Amino acid sequence: MSSYFMQSMDIHSYEDLDYQHLEELHEYYNTETKKTAEKADQNIFYWNEFPVTIYFIEDVSTGFAFATYVDGQEKDSFKYFDFTKETDTLDYKTRTTGKKKIQYLQNQGLLVLDENEKVLEQSIAAMFLTAQNFIDQWIIGEYYKVNKELSKEAKDLVYIDSSTIHQSKFQFREMLTNINDEQFKAEFSEFLFGYNNKQFFLAASAMGSIIEHLMFLILDNYGDARLLGNRRPTAKNYLSAFEKSKYIQFNDRDSSYFDNIFQTRNSFSHFNTGYALKSQCDMMLLGLTSLYKRFYLPSKVYQAKKK
Repeated sequence: MSSYFMQSMDIHSYEDLDYQHLEELHEYYNTETKKTAEKADQNIFYWNEFPVTIYFIEDVSTGFAFATYVDGQEKDSFKYFDFTKETDTLDYKTRTTGKKKIQYLQNQGLLVLDENEKVLEQSIAAMFLTAQNFIDQWIIGEYYKVNKELSKEAKDLVYIDSSTIHQSKFQFREMLTNINDEQFKAEFSEFLFGYNNKQFFLAASAMGSIIEHLMFLILDNYGDARLLGNRRPTAKNYLSAFEKSKYIQFNDRDSSYFDNIFQTRNSFSHFNTGYALKSQCDMMLLGLTSLYKRFYLPSKVYQAKKK
C-alpha cells in the first residue's frame, strides 16, 4: 500500500521532502517498471539506470513535476520551488503543457537549470495529482516514446538521439558516451535504426563496419594501428593485429569467435528469412558488446594513463 506521501494531492506538502521519500519514489518506479517490461528491456526506463533530480513546482494551479539528468550525475536529488505568486499571470495560466510552463519559468529567470542539465521530457507532469501518479505517467511516457521512436524509418532519422539509444533493447548509451567518436555514432545509428525497422541486411552490413571501427580505435589507443599494415584493412588484418599486439590479450578462442562474427556478416543474403537475419544481427550485437567491455575499456584506461 502506498504511503500518505505518495498519495498526497497537495504539492505544498512536498516542500519538506527528505531522502527517505526520494528512495520511496525510486522504489515505486522500479517496482512499476518491472510490471511494464521484461527484465531484458528494463533499461528503456531512465531512472532504472541513472540518477535523476526530481523537481516539484508549486504554482498558481495544481503545480507540476518533472525530472532532469546530468551526464555523470552520481546520486539522486530533489528540489522544491514555490512560484505561486510569480505564476499568477494570464501568460502562465494559458500554458497548458509542462514544457511550456518550464519555458515560462526559465524565461522569467525563476527556474535556472545547470549548464549541462537536461529535462527528461517524458517525466513532465503538466498537472500534479500525486507523487504516485507522477511516476505512473512518467513510466507510461517513456514506454510509449520508445515504441514510437524506434518504429520510425531510418531515412527519417538523421541524428542520433542519445536518450532513444539508451532506451533501445540493448544498453548502449554508456558505450556511445565513452567512445565519443562521431563516425562511430553515425555507423551505430545506421545499424540501430535498420535493426528496429527490420531492415536486417542493412543492419548487418553496418555492424560489420562498426566492429572493425571499434577494433581500429582499440589498436589506436595502444599506438598499434600500424599493425594493420594496410590502408584498407580487412577483417583478417584486424584479427591479425589483435593477435600481434603485446597489449591485447587475444587468444585463439577470441580470434575464432570474432572471425565467426565477420563470417556471419559476409554470409548475409537478401534471401535469408527475417528470423535468421535477426538472430545473426543479435549475435553480432553481442560480439560488439564483448569487444567494447573486454578490449575497448582497458585500451581507454591505458591511453588515459599515458597522458
